[in-house]
Order: sequence, then structure tokens, then C-alpha cells
Amino acid sequence: MNGNIQSGQVNLLNGTTVIYTVPLGALSKGTQSVDLATMDIPAGTYSWDITVNGVAIDRPYKLSDNASGLMQFNNPNGVAVDNNPASSYFGRIYVSESAGGVLPARTTQDGIYILDAALTDITAQGTTAYNGGVAWGATSSSSPMRLSVGDDGSVFVCDWSDAHPGVWIMNAASPSNGFSPVFDGLTKATSGLSSFNGVNIHGSISHCYSMGTGENRRLYTFDEDYINETATSPGNLLQYNIGTLTVPYQTAPVVVYNDAANGNLQQNGNSCIAPDSRGGWWISQYRAADAATIPSLIHVNTGGMMDFNSGLTPTLIDNSYRAGMAVSHDGKLVAMGCNNEIKILGVNYSASGIPTLKLLYSIKPALGMNTTGISFDRAGNIYAVSYTDKRLGIWSLPKIDNTFRTPAPSTQQIVVTSTGTSEIDRENQSIRFFPNPVSGRLTIQSVNAPLETISIYDVSGKLLIQTEGKGAEQHLELNGLSSGLYILNVKTGKESFTGRIIKK
Repeated sequence: MNGNIQSGQVNLLNGTTVIYTVPLGALSKGTQSVDLATMDIPAGTYSWDITVNGVAIDRPYKLSDNASGLMQFNNPNGVAVDNNPASSYFGRIYVSESAGGVLPARTTQDGIYILDAALTDITAQGTTAYNGGVAWGATSSSSPMRLSVGDDGSVFVCDWSDAHPGVWIMNAASPSNGFSPVFDGLTKATSGLSSFNGVNIHGSISHCYSMGTGENRRLYTFDEDYINETATSPGNLLQYNIGTLTVPYQTAPVVVYNDAANGNLQQNGNSCIAPDSRGGWWISQYRAADAATIPSLIHVNTGGMMDFNSGLTPTLIDNSYRAGMAVSHDGKLVAMGCNNEIKILGVNYSASGIPTLKLLYSIKPALGMNTTGISFDRAGNIYAVSYTDKRLGIWSLPKIDNTFRTPAPSTQQIVVTSTGTSEIDRENQSIRFFPNPVSGRLTIQSVNAPLETISIYDVSGKLLIQTEGKGAEQHLELNGLSSGLYILNVKTGKESFTGRIIKK
């Protein structure tokens, strides 16, 4: 967990039916564990999920620690989070370091660094970056550049340098292995524009994004150099139908956004792209001052035409230092990196699909932050990297209901091969409780050790009753509880037991 919680629960599911619940009390940020009393679970194979409940947040709240070496980077350009709950690496954070160097708490290298959702060094890489055997430009602050996580969990890393342009894929399961090039065997010009048999394929790429899996996998890039017969000026959003990519890609892309057809708005080249969750795209670019002719941010509709230009309302964004930009999973928020500030903008669409933006929150780190890369996680938290304060910063955004449910991947099922007695017949168990169902008084007995604490939770994990244990037997009056299902947790000096109670 990336923050403390007040309560929560782990549910075992048979399809969509909850068959067993383990309540979670207040727990601290970090990695936690919970025991399942399988004697209470019928034999079978089950999926599971976890729901956690944090305190309400009324302003952007920083989750990361500036002093932590794991948060420090010399020249970070990109940050991306695996937001697919079906992934075995759901919640992992990837940062691209483009010019490794000496920092107060560690020394970094060019390549990729990985953290888990609890902000720990989950792969034990230490200060050694994963470079994938790629010759990143040691003298270039844009090699590697930004990165993203595909629907299949693969990490796509792009290079914006003219000397070494392209995209590489890191296998999240084996990050120390070599990265696979998307493009290879091309003829490269000094500008970075690369071709195959005279056909332009790609140029220097400042951001990339992947959608789909298997044969339907697609790669999207923002390309500083690419042109063709109709996209006659550079600065275009391109689509490559890479599929399983058994061999390097050497075919011309589909032009999703043609800058020449939209007024030559993309003139910087340092840009971020993000899907809007409706089939369109947001595109940012590095600007010291927002202007209609060269805007900080545009929106592109499904037809590839610009229908929003931030430069027409220049006080909204004002500037976009280093071009960092991201869109939340549901498409309702846009995070924009500005001069020592991250602006969180709410998105609304008209009946015809044209967006409008409204400033909701502003994050102004004390040390300043001109963001090169921003990402949202699935819970709506913000991740940003900056070359000015040389850190990864993480913030939780305001929310009254600070609750999040994480379904486990289908590959992580729980198999119960045998079962013991039920909760109603516990005569042979060390913890006994009766009657069940109960209308008033519940009796709890411990055979092996004195009772220490007895707790009653509702099915959402909220603590309702907690009392100190006294000896081997305790009575609880449950007259104040409404009819329904509740969770009993009993702790002794030797064990922790969880069971279900039906209140009549």
C-alpha cells in the first residue's frame, strides 16, 4: 500500500459471490500480509480481491519522501504505472533515467528503474539501472526518453535523440534481459528520420503508448521528424500495428494526427501523448508561454482533427515547461506540467464531443518541479518526474470516499483442497463461538490460550465492536447490531482467527 488505511477486507469469490471475508483493521503504508483460515472455506478454486479504505483527503497529499534514495534521479524523463489489474505487475512504477549521476542519497545510471506500489525496490536492482543491452546516449539527456506500459504489461521505452531514435520493449517479467527493438534494419539520416527502401518509417520519438495485445497490439508515437506525401510537416501522432512483433517493424505508419492538416501547431517536438478514453488523444508540447499558434495542449478527435487548443485561453495552462502530461484512466482528469507546478484539470465533453477544461487543483512542490513525465495510477494518484529537483514525486488527489478495490489477476487464484468443520459446528476447533446465527449474546471460547482481543466488523471491513479478552471465555452482547452478516476476529497469544456471524 502506498499509504495508511483505516480498514478494509480481503474477499474470496466464487464467480461474483463472496464466500469468505477477512477484515483488515488499520494498517500502515507498505507491504502487509493476512492469513486465511482455510478450515472455514469449502474446497474449490477461488478468485479474490482487496478493498482498502483510507481517510478522506481535502487537498493534494504527498505520498513520497524526498529524502529516500529510491525517489532520487539525476535526469528522469519518464514515469509510467502498470494500471492493468490483470497484470502480475499491477501497480509497478517505471522511471526512465536519461543521464545518470551522483545524487545526495545514491548514484544512478542510464536506463530504467522499477518500484512497486509500496515504493520499494521490488526487483532488488539497487542503483543499477536496467539498460536492456541498449546503447543509450551517454551524452544525451533524451536517451532514453519517456516510457509507457502496454495492455500486456510490456514496457515501451522511446528515444528522442537524433543519434539513436526508436522504441524498445522491456519484458516486465525479466527486466534484466535485453530489450527488444521495435524498429531495426533502417537507414537513418542525421536528423533521426529513418527509412526502409526509401519509405520513411520513424524519426526521433518523444513519447510512445501501446494498446491491445497479441495480434491486435498497436504502438502510438509522437514523432518529431516523420513526414510523408500528405503529412508534409513533422510533429505527428503515428500508429504502428506491431502485433506480436516477431521481427522488427519496417512498414510505414498510419498518421493519426496530421499536423500539417491542423495548422502546424506542433513545432517543439518535446511532446507527450495520452488517449482520452473516448477514441481521441491529448497532445502536449514544451512551451514557455501558451499561444494559439503553438499551444501547450491540444485535443484530437477520432477523425484526427484538433478540436481544443489551450492557447485560445492562455491563462488556463499558461505554460508547459518540459511538456509533462497525463490523463486519468477514466479520462476525466488531465495533469499538466507547468513552471514549478502541476495543474490538475477536469474534463467535460459537449454533446458533439468537444472538450472543455477547468482547473481543479494545483500542486506546487517546495523545491520546484518542471515535469518531463507524469502518470496516473488506477486509483487516481499522480506520479511526476522532474529534472529540476531530480526526484520522483507522488501525490494523492482530494477525495471524500478514499476507497479502492483491487481484483487479483486471474492467474493468482486460491485453491482449497479440503475443508474442516463449519463455523456453526466448531467443537473440534481451538476457537469456538456460538450460537450462530445469533440474536443477542455471542459466546467465544479459546481452548489453547487466553483471549486477547475480540473484534466485530461489517462486511465492508469497518470496525464495529472491539473488546479486550478475559480468560478462556467471553460474552458479547450483539443486540445493537442490525440483522445481517458480520465478521468475527479473535486473537489469542497463539493465533488469530476469523469467522462469520449471522445476526438474526
